[in-house]
Amino acid sequence: MPDRDTQIKEILEMFNFEKVHKMMAAVNWYWFNSAPPAPSERQLRATAKALLEDCWNAGQQYNEVYQAEIGGFRAYYHPNAGHVWLELLFVAESRWTLFDNLKEPEPITEIDRPRRIDMQL
Repeated sequence: MPDRDTQIKEILEMFNFEKVHKMMAAVNWYWFNSAPPAPSERQLRATAKALLEDCWNAGQQYNEVYQAEIGGFRAYYHPNAGHVWLELLFVAESRWTLFDNLKEPEPITEIDRPRRIDMQL
């Protein structure tokens, strides 16, 4: 099994950061510590690299499956029978619960209804 740096390098080479950037730009998604527009591919790559490194280090410390997330990226550290591998995902999801806002939700209007977003990625 490849070492940490080899796995991270391969993931960063194979991961489609252009597609992530296009999706974030299409939905006007930017990170809390920055202003629009969406992060550049370079920023996305640097964030993913740091996340993978942190995930590996924490997984080594706890010696079990470990997950870390930031800015839509989700990294996994998987130890299995003496081998370890990393995984990187970009997750775009939406959730809302009554506990997020301790008041009754307002009725859905036509403007608020979910709409399909067609994008060419």
